[in-house]
Amino acid sequence: MSPEFGETQRSGPVVETARPWYTGIMSQTVFEQVYQLTRQIPSGRVATYGQIARLMGNPRLSRVVGYAMHTAPEDVPCHRVVSRFGGLSDAFRPLGKETQRMLLAAEGVGFSADGCVDLARFQWAGPGQENGPPGASF
Repeated sequence: MSPEFGETQRSGPVVETARPWYTGIMSQTVFEQVYQLTRQIPSGRVATYGQIARLMGNPRLSRVVGYAMHTAPEDVPCHRVVSRFGGLSDAFRPLGKETQRMLLAAEGVGFSADGCVDLARFQWAGPGQENGPPGASF
């Protein structure tokens, strides 16, 4: 019988070894979950990092959602993910916030006077939830 992950086979019984702290958190599987949820955000809507983390079942993974967005494949609409206040990302490529703002504005997303997305009007309700037309309050 071969040892399981995190175990080492020695000449006697199976001995547990320590797992790295990031095992499971930074895995490709977690990133794929982030990408699958992000792909569901419709045009003209946004979600927050924390909202994606909550939908994954762990509200403490919002920072991991950000890491995933930074390495997202081309088919993931990462411009639709914003901060909890509707803020845009400086790390967005190629021109930071301005690129993200341009992509969102092209989809009809509105911004408040402080430059943040108007979450009351444009935040996605989640998978299987009805938002109504973009820009409608819910």
